[in-house]
Amino acid sequence: MLAVGVLHLVPPEGDPHGVLGVYRDAVAGGSILAVSHATADLQPEEMAGIVEVVSRSSHPVFPRSHAGISGLFAGFDVVDPGVVPLPLWRPERVADDDPTRAGLYARVGREG
Repeated sequence: MLAVGVLHLVPPEGDPHGVLGVYRDAVAGGSILAVSHATADLQPEEMAGIVEVVSRSSHPVFPRSHAGISGLFAGFDVVDPGVVPLPLWRPERVADDDPTRAGLYARVGREG
């Protein structure tokens, strides 16, 4: 299951935990969930600017912290390396010396 670039569009009152819980309960045991999610942890000023610009659109962004993104994975076992800046999922392909500039965290979990 892929939730790539979508959960940061779900406001807190939209219950992203509950949304993923519905999917988790519907998938077969051992299924995989992959998430990428905007965060202000890595580049707070830049993300604040993005949030401000898109707040006037029909699709505002709701960045979440490392802990907030980790919390979305209730019922899923962590796949290494856990919640990390997106480029660190394939570090051999990181072209930039600073992967935190991605502004996104990624995580994979296995339904357990």
